[in-house]
Amino acid sequence: MMESEYGSDADRAIARPLSGRGTLSRPEHEDRTRCCGGRSVTRWIGCLTRIVAVLASAGSATVQAKTVAVVVGNNEPPAGASGAGLSTLRFADDDAHRYAELLRRFADETVLLTVYDAQTRARLTDAQVDGPPTLAAIRKTLADLDDDDGLTVYLVFTGHGALDEAGAPFLSMLDGPLTRDVLFDDLLAPLPAQRVHLVIDACHAAGVVGIRGGRFDKELDGNTTSTSADEQEQWAKERTLARFPHVGVLASSSAGESSHEWSLLEAECSATR
Repeated sequence: MMESEYGSDADRAIARPLSGRGTLSRPEHEDRTRCCGGRSVTRWIGCLTRIVAVLASAGSATVQAKTVAVVVGNNEPPAGASGAGLSTLRFADDDAHRYAELLRRFADETVLLTVYDAQTRARLTDAQVDGPPTLAAIRKTLADLDDDDGLTVYLVFTGHGALDEAGAPFLSMLDGPLTRDVLFDDLLAPLPAQRVHLVIDACHAAGVVGIRGGRFDKELDGNTTSTSADEQEQWAKERTLARFPHVGVLASSSAGESSHEWSLLEAECSATR
C-alpha cells in the first residue's frame, strides 16, 4: 500500500468519516426523497468543518500559497437507464451553497457550479453562481488555474451518484456522467496542484474513486486470466488513488450505500444499503 504525506491509501480515502450507522428520527410527514451521500448533515458538515480548519491552519503555518475551491452541486438525476427511479433532488444546490460558504472563509478563490432551484432562488435572492454543474464547466475552471507553487485545490461534488449498466459508479452532471476515468484522467491528472482535497457527497461516493465497499452480494460472470506482479502494480497505479499521492479523499458513502434527503433539514440525513 502506497504511503504519502496523507498516509496510506486507506487512510487517505475515508469512506465512513463518521462513526455509527444510526439515522435521524423524523416526523412521518417529512419526506426523504434524495439518493445522495452522507450521515447526519450536522455531523457530516461538522466533521468537514473541523478537517478544513486543520488543513487550512497547517497550510498557513508553512507557505502562503494560493488556495482554490471548486464546488459542484447538481439536483438532476442521470439520463437513461441509470436514472430510472431517481427523482430530481431538492437540496444538492443548497448543499453546494453551504460548502461554498464554508470554503470562502479561507480560500483565495471559490467557484460555485450549480443551478439554484426556485425554492433556493426565493430564499437566496442575492446569491450568485459561477456556472452550471457540467463536465465542461469543471474542465474549464480547472484548466484556467495557474501553475502556482504550492497551489491547493478543494474539489467538492454533491448530488446524485449512480451505477451504469455495467455496475460502475459515477456522479451525475448535467452534460454526462463523471466516471472514474473522467475524474482521474481529465480532472486530477492535469491539475497543477501540490495538494488536492476531494470531497464527494453522493451515493456510491467511494466507488467513484475506487475504494472498495458494498456490492459484494452482486456476483458477475467473468473469465479469469493470470497477471504478473508488474501488471498488477501498473493497474493499481493507473486505476486507484495510488496514482495520486497528493490527493486526499473524503467520501460520504461506500460503493454500495444510498442516502436520502430530509425536508426538515433541507439536506441529506442518512445512509442506507
